[in-house]
Amino acid sequence: MNLNLSTQIPAILQNGIDAGAFPGAVCHLSRAGKVVCEVAQGNFGLEAPFLRPVRHDTLYDLASGSKIYTLAATLSILRDAKIG
Repeated sequence: MNLNLSTQIPAILQNGIDAGAFPGAVCHLSRAGKVVCEVAQGNFGLEAPFLRPVRHDTLYDLASGSKIYTLAATLSILRDAKIG
């Protein structure tokens, strides 16, 4: 299967924007220290004053959304006895 990320990722992001799932997104994928795909699409929000385009250097506050992933990763590492 030939994955052409430079065309697939922008299409996936645009589908999400068009569906109203999110107003904008930034995707940066790297492998072995090389950038595979870098895309910034959409806006910060759906209405003023957030109708500004996102950029490649846009930072998002993950807040509580990241806690569950941190917990899952920590439990996985503990399960595999890689720490503690």
